[in-house]
Amino acid sequence: MEWKAPHPRLREFIQSYWRVEQVVFPQLRYLYPEGGSGLILSMGKAFELGGCRISQEAFWSGPSDVSVPIQMLPGQEIIGVRFWPGQAQGFLGIPLKEIAHCHLNLNQWESGLGSYLLEELSKSRGKESWADFLDAFFLKKQGKLSLAPVPLLKIMQNIEAFYGSRPLETISLESGLSLRQIERQFGVFLGLSPKQYARIQRVRLARVILKKASRKYSLSEVGQELGYHDQAHFIREFSQVMGITPGKYQKAASNRAESPLSPI
Repeated sequence: MEWKAPHPRLREFIQSYWRVEQVVFPQLRYLYPEGGSGLILSMGKAFELGGCRISQEAFWSGPSDVSVPIQMLPGQEIIGVRFWPGQAQGFLGIPLKEIAHCHLNLNQWESGLGSYLLEELSKSRGKESWADFLDAFFLKKQGKLSLAPVPLLKIMQNIEAFYGSRPLETISLESGLSLRQIERQFGVFLGLSPKQYARIQRVRLARVILKKASRKYSLSEVGQELGYHDQAHFIREFSQVMGITPGKYQKAASNRAESPLSPI
C-alpha cells in the first residue's frame, strides 16, 4: 500500500492520499473507522465493499463507526483521499450525517466529476504523478474547503486525548456548549454522534495496546486499562467497531498475516 502526503496548503483538511493494488491473490482488507470520510476511486476490476459490488466508480465514503470489509481481486487498483474528521463538510456542502454509513456517487453529487477523476487518474496509472494530479485538483477547489468550528475541534481533541473516557457532560461544561449543540455540530461536521466518536477512540487505544511488541497483554488487562466493566463488554464493542475480535486482531498484528487499510 502506498501513502502520499497532500500539498502543505491542504494538510489541514486532507489526512492523506493512498493507493493500493492487489497483484496476485484475492484478499480481504478492512476500512477501519476513525471519524473521517473520503473519496474512493475504483480503477479497473470490480471489488466488493461492505458486501456491495463496485466497479469503475468514483464515490464518497461517508463516516462510519464500524469497519467495512473490502474484498480486492487480482489486478484491482484503488486510489483514495482521506479527509480529517470534521474537515470534509465544507467541500461537500452537506451535513455529513446525511451520508453516514453510506456511499455518495460523485457523478450524482456533481455531474461528470467522478468520470473526470477516473479518466485523469487512469492516465497516471503506475506513475508517481497520480498524487500530483490530486494536489492540483484540490488546490483548485481550495475555496470550497473550510475548517470545522474551533469549539468543535477542541471538543474532538479532548475526546481523542482521553481516548473517549471522559463524560460528555464534563466536556460540555468546559466547552460552554450544551449537549444539544455538541450533538448538532457533530452531526453536521462529522456525521457521527459524540458517543460514537468516543467509542472509536477507545478502540483506537485498544489497537495500540494489542499491537505492542514488547508485551502481549491479556484481553482482560486491555479491557481494564480502557475502563470496561468486564471483558465481555470490551470484546463486544471492539468486535462491533473492527469487524473481528480483539484476540484475532492481536494475533494478526503479531504475525503480520493481515494487511488492513488503517484507516482510509
